[in-house]
Amino acid sequence: MAATKVANKMYPVTDIPAGLGVTSCCKDIFWFPSTLDYCVASEFEVCAVNEAKTRRFEGTVDGIKKIAQFEGATTLWRGLSLTLLMSIPSNVVYFTGYEYLRDHSPIKSDVINPLFCGSLARTLSATVVSPIELAKTRLQSASSKHRQQNSAPSSVPNPRAKSTLTQQTQLSPFRSVFKGIGEMVAQKGITSLWKGLVLTLWRDVPFSGIYWANVEFIRRELNKTQYFMHTDNTFLESFIAGSVAGSIAALVTTPFDVGKTRQQIGHHAATSSSMGMMPLMTSIVRNEGISALFVGSVPRVLRVAPACAIMISSYEMGKKVFKKYNNNQALAA
Repeated sequence: MAATKVANKMYPVTDIPAGLGVTSCCKDIFWFPSTLDYCVASEFEVCAVNEAKTRRFEGTVDGIKKIAQFEGATTLWRGLSLTLLMSIPSNVVYFTGYEYLRDHSPIKSDVINPLFCGSLARTLSATVVSPIELAKTRLQSASSKHRQQNSAPSSVPNPRAKSTLTQQTQLSPFRSVFKGIGEMVAQKGITSLWKGLVLTLWRDVPFSGIYWANVEFIRRELNKTQYFMHTDNTFLESFIAGSVAGSIAALVTTPFDVGKTRQQIGHHAATSSSMGMMPLMTSIVRNEGISALFVGSVPRVLRVAPACAIMISSYEMGKKVFKKYNNNQALAA
């Protein structure tokens, strides 16, 4: 049987991970014990080594370009349906909950009231959609494995392995995910559906409080300007307030996002995944410096700011349209 030589150990060819990128040009290097240290590609063949180098991302924009180039532009929207499955109920509870709490809160402070109501609204929405997020995460993982199995080479030397692979690719990711969730609930109880909620709250609750406090402040300041005093431009007002408030909240709460990520991957690193959020952040500052808490802050702000702007401006415009419709219906009655 052909084998590949890695670090003085011999591994069967069938053990090469799917998607490694080994093509005919590099067969002599990867598949057989060989002294060749060069690629024997013809002008019509793609070198897997060079191809792998071109797929290294050197920034957000570079990553977007290469994903679109090698995997197609539609790949940038992969998982959108799953995101909508969670985002729609989450934002319905979040926005309507915030406005109800804000309007009925006994707190009169223009700063404390939105800060408190925004935090509470996020707590409620995160709790409601936590089981949906669990299903979404598992479904994304299952779908990824399903695609890898389907894209694996069809020429499998071992007939039994080929038969097993065929059976696996025929399994429905939806069926396997919900079967696994059902087994988890049966073994660990209904509360297992909210696993990971605490980590989410550590990041999202401070974000929402800071976000809404800034949104309300920016709205008040905009309404004092000459333009907005004489113009009913709900979309522009909400867009500006949402983008600026989202940028501030995303930057300020980046340490919580870093801490959440570290806790989630703690079992792969030296940091214990069982360490609390504040002790973990203190440990990061002590060992790596305070700048380590803001790693990835720029991409996060670039992602969150437009998302917040689009979300709140769309919400406010939707309210305006339906309010006008209801008023017209009332006048016509």
